[in-house]
Amino acid sequence: PIMKNVYSLIDRFDHSLTLTLESKIDNQTEIAFASVVGQRHAISHGGTSSLSYIQIKEYYRGVKKGLEIIEATINR
Repeated sequence: PIMKNVYSLIDRFDHSLTLTLESKIDNQTEIAFASVVGQRHAISHGGTSSLSYIQIKEYYRGVKKGLEIIEATINR
């Protein structure tokens, strides 16, 4: 659902960019975004996180990769 929000926002400006992003961003990257946002929501509402440092590092890499893809696609 997180990436659908991103795609929806970009689609308001240029539908072809959305199609390009959907083809470039893989499932693992989408999972990374969803996990980071989910953890942020849990912690901000008084919950805790059981993520290990290694999991956080992997999610960071996935989100970074996704943001780089989004940036490169938008700036083409």
